[in-house]
Formats: sequence, structure tokens, C-alpha cells
Amino acid sequence: MFSHAESVGHAIATENGIADPTLRLAERVREMLAARYGSASTGSGLAITVSTDRWMLWRDDVVLAASIAIQNAAGDAAKSAKPLAKGVCQYRSAAGGPAADALLANGAAQLKAQLDTAIEHCVEAFRTRFFL
Repeated sequence: MFSHAESVGHAIATENGIADPTLRLAERVREMLAARYGSASTGSGLAITVSTDRWMLWRDDVVLAASIAIQNAAGDAAKSAKPLAKGVCQYRSAAGGPAADALLANGAAQLKAQLDTAIEHCVEAFRTRFFL
């Protein structure tokens, strides 16, 4: 069951066609790996899991928390193995940015742009921590 805030957030996302940032973040990580290793499938024997722990419009701030886990993908090991590496990314929009009303105007165009910025921030954080 959703809390009131989660229900309102779900309604805002649905009404404005805001895609789940997890899918876009995972796609950007996949693109980064393809650029780094030369294919969409790294062939490295690693399983990489990307997740969005939460994202929200909190007062006038856009907040995103995401995580990544890298595991050995060999056979049944991926089901029970401890991650080889884990990382977390935190993003919060800059102070003094647009107010919530402005973020939600025009089909939430500015909110979507802020989420894009948050995703790129996390991709860069993961790249510099794990894939340099």
C-alpha cells in the first residue's frame, strides 16, 4: 500500500509520462560499458545490477539515490555469490533551483531534465569508481 506522498508521486509520474529512472540509468550504464569494452555485452563474466533506491521531488529539490552491484555471472554463482563491488550514488539538485511548481509545469519538463542530470551524475560516479 502506498503512503499519501507515494500516491501523489505516482500520480505525478503517471500524468506527466515520467519514466522510471532505473531503466534509463541501467541503459546509460550499458552504453558506458559498451563504449569501454566494445560491445553491449561485456563478455567479462560479470553481472551488473543497477537500481534506483528512490527518487523524489522533495520540496523544491529533485533527489535520486541509485546503486550498482557487480557480481561474478558464472553459472549458479550469480545467485549466491557476494558482490565483487557495490556502490551508491546520491544526487540532489542545486540549491536555489526552480520551485516545485516550475518543475511540474509544461508536462514536468524541468523535472524530467533534472532527472536526466541526476542520471548522468550517477553514470559518471559509477564510471569513475568502477570502470576507468
